Amino acid sequence: MTGRGLRAASHLLCGLMLTLGCMAPTESLWAQTSNSRSMQQAARAVQGTITADSEQGEVIPYAVVSFTDVRATIAGKEGEYTLENIQPGTYEVEISSLGYETLKTTVTIVASKSNYDFKLKPANFYVEDVVVSARASSVGAATASTISRTAIDHLQANSLADVMQLIPGADITSDVFKPDMTSIKTPTIRGGAALGTAIIMDGAPISNTANLQEMAGAAGGEGTGTRAIDPTSGIDMRTITTDNIESIEVIRGVASAEYGDAASGAVIINTKAGREPLAVRFNTNPNVYSLALNHGIALGQKKGFLNYGADYAYSTFDPRESYDTYQRATARVAYSNTFLRGRLSTNTSLSFLHTKDEAEPNPDDEYDYTTHNQKDWGIRFATNGTFTLGKGGGSEVV
Repeated sequence: MTGRGLRAASHLLCGLMLTLGCMAPTESLWAQTSNSRSMQQAARAVQGTITADSEQGEVIPYAVVSFTDVRATIAGKEGEYTLENIQPGTYEVEISSLGYETLKTTVTIVASKSNYDFKLKPANFYVEDVVVSARASSVGAATASTISRTAIDHLQANSLADVMQLIPGADITSDVFKPDMTSIKTPTIRGGAALGTAIIMDGAPISNTANLQEMAGAAGGEGTGTRAIDPTSGIDMRTITTDNIESIEVIRGVASAEYGDAASGAVIINTKAGREPLAVRFNTNPNVYSLALNHGIALGQKKGFLNYGADYAYSTFDPRESYDTYQRATARVAYSNTFLRGRLSTNTSLSFLHTKDEAEPNPDDEYDYTTHNQKDWGIRFATNGTFTLGKGGGSEVV
């Protein structure tokens, strides 16, 4: 082949290669465009209705319908919704509406179906009933009920008188019963006399029978009224705070001789002992303001526990009458420990009490000359313990 023929063949080959190179991208671009058109044709509108999952099956207007990370819309007033350009596939769907539980589900969209309905369950806003009950047990010929610390906290009690409201058969003697502390409150069980109801705290009885000759108390004259207290009326339960109480057991009927001359039942109070997180409680209602602090700490290995607390309460008969008030301040320190490899457990406590009950004449009543002023101071020391006689044997209360 001559030189001129070689040059012609070379030019022909280069032209052919250039033509093929230009055609390849064009074919690829056509394939992508064709595929994109196919996907756009497959995308379609998804619609449906949102109804309640109930017997009536009523429609839910204005529910929020969301296909996660794709699209969202708000249903119409008839519960209908429409979402445009949804391609076949699996989606996370979330539907919510006020008054109904939020629905989260997975839905597979297929090309042959465009209608997808959903149902929402009505939300239950009703609070379950709170039942505060006492645990009954047999105590000889009588029956007993135990009130735990949980029940006391739920009641938000300011004194032992409030807690006694939970006991079947128990009654609070008070000429005027209000959620205040300006009137004396003494316990009676099953209609018995308050004098026959024993109150025992940490194993030590509490009573005001030291001087039975004083029958009219601080008020003098006839009867006790709402302010005065005498030995026949029993202990004033306003003086017993509930912030340092762990549990209360109330024996109805004739109690055991262990509890003394209790003819109509006994109230057994167990105060807090051992380690306890620092707790500060403030309680208020229109008639009573109270502030309490309690804490229990460990003194070290085999050194026992120290539990201490204090509280203050201020009460008025009527928020508009600041001249009729009752105040109470208490403090308590308790030490508990075990000895002899756990055979002897002891609990010793020292308590302080101060109350101030005052009533001045009503400044708006020119005929009111009644004045009442009563102050009480008290210190109580109690110690008790349990000694186990032997391995697997009984125990004796010291």
